[in-house]
Amino acid sequence: MAVNAAHSLFLSLALAGCAAAPAKSPAFPVPSPPQARVVTGLEDATDVVKLYEHDTVDPDDDMPTVGGYVRVHAPLAVAYAIATRFGEYSELNPDYIAQSTVVDRHPDDETDVYLKVPTVIDEYVWAVVRFRPVRKGRDGYAYRGDQVKGNLDDLRIFWRIVPAGNDTIAQFEFFADPHLPLPRAWILPELREGVRIILNRYREKTEAAVFAPR
Repeated sequence: MAVNAAHSLFLSLALAGCAAAPAKSPAFPVPSPPQARVVTGLEDATDVVKLYEHDTVDPDDDMPTVGGYVRVHAPLAVAYAIATRFGEYSELNPDYIAQSTVVDRHPDDETDVYLKVPTVIDEYVWAVVRFRPVRKGRDGYAYRGDQVKGNLDDLRIFWRIVPAGNDTIAQFEFFADPHLPLPRAWILPELREGVRIILNRYREKTEAAVFAPR
């Protein structure tokens, strides 16, 4: 029952975040942005997800952005193919993402994805998120997703994958700002766990694809 309660709370909060915020909690180390192919800020990645949080900018918000990164034992090409299956995002955390459906595609490789999440009050939070590439090339890929429609005040998703020898390092960040004024102390632990689950399942799914029968 405790596990179900925790999952139910994350269902309502993972896409729901929190606009109200008491004093800021201590920040985790934030990987630096890549400056060159050999310096990504993610070199210490292992099979265990490393979590962090940082101030939300562009635009600014009092609620921090939660992120994490992990080493994936798969080549960059496979990792990219899995990461861009936007319609399958619900598989990365089926306990709280009820639906992820590609609803439109635009020029410049932009993709609109409908995300639907149940809440503990038997209602849904939903958003259409537009993913666009912000980095593509031999040094890795990065996509940013911004809400273009939905019943949240704001929703942003960022992911990046970079090569690391024969492996790939995957990074995922999440920010959401709903109408619900819930304490940050309730929200952040659930968001951290949600990021951890998504990265772990992404790693498992990508590594499984490497060894899938052809």
